[in-house]
Amino acid sequence: MKLAPKIGFLLNPSMPGKLKTGVIMALIILVVTCFVGYYSFQKTIDNVQLVKHTYQVKLKVEELNSAMKDVNRALSGILLRTDLVKHNDFSFYTMYREAKQNVLSKYNDVKAVTLDNTRQQKLLVTLFSIIDTRFKCTDSITVLSESKIKDSSYIATLDRGKILMNEFDTVITAVRNNENDLLYTRNEISDDSIKQSKAVIVIFMVVALTIIIVCFYLLFRSLNIIQENERLYRAIFENSHDLKCLCNNDLSIIEVNPQFVHILQSKKTEEQLYLYNFFENKEDAEWVKSVMLKGKNIKQKQLTFISDNGRKYRCITNFIIIDDKKKIYSVILTDITEQLRLQEEKEAMENFANIGRVSRMLAHEVRNPLTNINLALEGLEEENGNENLKPYFDIIDRNSTRISKLITELLNSTRPNVLEYDDINFNDLIEEIFVLAKDRINLKNISITKHIAGDLPPLKGDKEKLIIAFLNIIINAIEAMPKEDGRLFIEAFVIGDKLIHVNIGDNGIGMDAETVANIFKTFFTKKQAGTGLGLTTTQNIILTHKGKIGVNSTLGKGTVFTIQLPLQ
Repeated sequence: MKLAPKIGFLLNPSMPGKLKTGVIMALIILVVTCFVGYYSFQKTIDNVQLVKHTYQVKLKVEELNSAMKDVNRALSGILLRTDLVKHNDFSFYTMYREAKQNVLSKYNDVKAVTLDNTRQQKLLVTLFSIIDTRFKCTDSITVLSESKIKDSSYIATLDRGKILMNEFDTVITAVRNNENDLLYTRNEISDDSIKQSKAVIVIFMVVALTIIIVCFYLLFRSLNIIQENERLYRAIFENSHDLKCLCNNDLSIIEVNPQFVHILQSKKTEEQLYLYNFFENKEDAEWVKSVMLKGKNIKQKQLTFISDNGRKYRCITNFIIIDDKKKIYSVILTDITEQLRLQEEKEAMENFANIGRVSRMLAHEVRNPLTNINLALEGLEEENGNENLKPYFDIIDRNSTRISKLITELLNSTRPNVLEYDDINFNDLIEEIFVLAKDRINLKNISITKHIAGDLPPLKGDKEKLIIAFLNIIINAIEAMPKEDGRLFIEAFVIGDKLIHVNIGDNGIGMDAETVANIFKTFFTKKQAGTGLGLTTTQNIILTHKGKIGVNSTLGKGTVFTIQLPLQ
């Protein structure tokens, strides 16, 4: 499954602690630097605005001073030309009035822009008093007639006007000096703020660049780690001996590993695969699906799967959810079919040994009394010639003989086989077996199909024992088939130059699951006259040859026995 890096890779617990701590600290510094930079930048803007405001105040003060000079120029024009009225020239009077209005307007402008400065406001109050007093003086001068122009009161008024003008200049100078001092201070503060802002910006850029470099380094490092892990997990996924797949919680398969394909999916297809179809028991599949739909895991559950060629596999299964949002499960199927077979073989061998001990003890304990019964029977027959008792003597003899035969069969089926190894031609072996079963085959008109490879190498084994083993299987197959239309097939081929694989099948009545599970157990039989020892003997012989034997049967459809024997 493809993995993709996320932005939250810094929280990845696999990342080294020091690197993670360093990046987090760098991010904190970056955030703090952003706030400090914003504060410093805002402070610089405020200081620049204050400097701008100071220049604005100075401009307004100069405009006020210029307006007052316009008043003086207009007044000088009036005083220099006393015959203005005679000549109907009122231009200087108009200039004077406009200049007065302009002074008052500029004064209000200065007052408006210095409302936040208490010191300047006090000076402006004094300045307004001077302006008002001076205008009263100048107004009185403009209304004097020419005859009074040299009057002593006129001269006194002019002197008073000059004094007021000097006072005006003094106050204006004070206002101007205050603003200059304020401008100097604000310029210094503004310069400091600009320097601080530059420093903060440099720090911000350095921190940001450092974080970008570190993040890119960690990102590429994380990508490399992810890619390495992906390659590792992909190798584990693809080279695992377990059957692995990814599937949704509806059991639809997303991806499978080669072992899954090799074991269960022998036929390649482009269609959507469903794990549901590989369950032998569909009730198990429904149960697994219901658990997965709830988002829960399934661990160490033993289930049986069937490949698309019909072979069954017993597996320990684990269904582990790996993506809660997409409901994707990792499925691991550990094939324990061979382990279970070996365990069954081990149990069978132990069972043979236990039954053998019991059988030998039982044979010893039964045969001695049985011998005495036979001797007594012979004596009775010799001493008593009554023909009426002969049927009873026959019953005792037949049952005694049957008991002896059963004991012999029991001992033979459970006795550890001592094999006499020799080279065996498998084709000749099969021919001898069919010769021994010829009468039974002909009696039921059974057709025989053989597919035996012509290049089979010699088999190392005990020929007489193997004839008994295969003959038991073939006789059981003949007895299970109908009298007409019976079909028996046998095929044999070599697997990897190490094993001869033999399949013996029929179209008989087949067996149910319980019978298949107990078919090799001693004394288990469903035949009326059976002893339950034939297939036990067969299994004992095959296992003694270090081989394997298994059976696959469906009720009403026939049975197939599978045997594998080592060539060496």
